[in-house]
Amino acid sequence: MRGFSEFSWFCCLNDKILLHAFGKDEGAAALRYAREAGDADKDRILVLCDGEAEEIIEKAQGYVPDTVNIYRAAAFSLVWKNAPAAFSRSLLTDPSVGKKVTIAFYGSDAYTLEIFKALVSTYIEIRRTPCGVKAEKIKYVFFADKDEREKLKDLPYFSAGKALEEAKGKAGYYELPSQLAEISVKESDDGDCFKNAFVWAVVVGGRERAEKVAAELKEKGLEHAVFYAGNKDCGRDGLYEFDASDDCAGFYLKMLLIAFSRDALYDSLKGGDPNALLAEKRKKWKEGAKLKVKRDSNLYAALALRGLLLSLGFDCKEGAKSDIFAFNAVYDDGNPRVTDKDGKVCYDNAVCAKDSLRTHLAFREHLRWNEYMFACGVGPASKEEHAARDKNGLLAEGKHVNVTTWKGLEDYRKVEAKRKGTDEESTDVQRYDFQLADGAADMLASAGYSITEIRGRKI
Repeated sequence: MRGFSEFSWFCCLNDKILLHAFGKDEGAAALRYAREAGDADKDRILVLCDGEAEEIIEKAQGYVPDTVNIYRAAAFSLVWKNAPAAFSRSLLTDPSVGKKVTIAFYGSDAYTLEIFKALVSTYIEIRRTPCGVKAEKIKYVFFADKDEREKLKDLPYFSAGKALEEAKGKAGYYELPSQLAEISVKESDDGDCFKNAFVWAVVVGGRERAEKVAAELKEKGLEHAVFYAGNKDCGRDGLYEFDASDDCAGFYLKMLLIAFSRDALYDSLKGGDPNALLAEKRKKWKEGAKLKVKRDSNLYAALALRGLLLSLGFDCKEGAKSDIFAFNAVYDDGNPRVTDKDGKVCYDNAVCAKDSLRTHLAFREHLRWNEYMFACGVGPASKEEHAARDKNGLLAEGKHVNVTTWKGLEDYRKVEAKRKGTDEESTDVQRYDFQLADGAADMLASAGYSITEIRGRKI
């Protein structure tokens, strides 16, 4: 049996035995070791790996150990701790207050690609206007050399965009959404990239290059936060190291707890006790690896929670005194949550139609889910495909019928009710978009976080 000493290193975290595995060979070796371990250790093994090792392990048949993609974990840690929403305007402030955030990547590597996916899948800006709620485009700029620019052409977000364009010329689709990320790929800054913006930047190449970028942005009079891979958090004049050490695996495990809680809450609408469902979700997590876009959906929803709170003038912290009553007063205004005798929130189509903050945040959540799908390379499915095909089969091919607008979801429930010969209450899917904010406090509590009010922030 292969010993721990033959891997990069091992230690214990949250009662987990951690292994490193980078590349296909080490991935296969980690899988062999885990399978030869004693029964008492099998559930404790956690493999910290890159994408190649992760694919080898998760696609294997039979027992597989838990894995954490170390680049994804670092991306999650960075985006949670330094959410762009913390630097932008609050949803409830005057739109003239604050600046829009532009995301910039100086170089492209395994970290930046995971950070890009985490940002696109979680960072959504909406504004309340006299004409209703409006989604705002978010600008992303990649400064990359020739080889990097060539690789960026393969971003799943671009392939989803092509599928959207192709669908626009055909009949038989629900109303098609727009992609919210405006992405440009450049060799260098042409001076037109950051007009009146707060620049949230990630730099490939270490501290020296990051310091140069920060100095250039400062010279141009641009507010900024520049991040580069390191092993600790230390802010200095807009320059920060983001955690790329194995410590971020512990944070990723907390996001998993929230994701399990979100998944259980989702299924509770179909019946069943959320607590019992939570235990089931933990057991079935690895089984979902065969269709990761579906499994990881709730993981990115969990990551989005802090940005959602920040947009309302709130935050979340570990072990802090809860300001849940202040949050509820803001969130429930005009469309309060109603619960049944078991404490579960009740939903009907009338709730979904009310003009309220709750509804606006549900709209925001659907936009976010669309963007997550685009980041995974998933585009829209036609009504005909949806009626004739298995949903998971379509998703495996990069298609989903609910990649549509908020109005498209309303049309979907009407068509589905008619097709199935049932009522629109049973075919509605908008209510699932209410759940993330409705259940935010409980989901965060599952990982030890409490909702806190940002004192002095104008809301």
